[in-house]
Amino acid sequence: MDSLSATGHAIVDITPQQVNGFAGNVLEVRTAEDTPCIAMSSAAYHAFTTEQRATLTAHAPIVHAPIPTIEQLGGGSVRCMLAEVFLPKNAF
Repeated sequence: MDSLSATGHAIVDITPQQVNGFAGNVLEVRTAEDTPCIAMSSAAYHAFTTEQRATLTAHAPIVHAPIPTIEQLGGGSVRCMLAEVFLPKNAF
């Protein structure tokens, strides 16, 4: 944590309840316009406190969508769905 703080990274502590709400399953990605955004499910978005969301949005806007079927039956969330997708820049 000291290393991350020393390099300007923000640390958002989450509770076990927030982990169960998929708050630990978020991913910073880049848009087609090459700007950063933080992708997460709506469940994760609502698991964060207002203060935690403010910390995140200070770094990049949050994009969230409801994916209850994936979360309830698939065993994962947004990070799991996106982490292995490596499209070439001209794919859009």
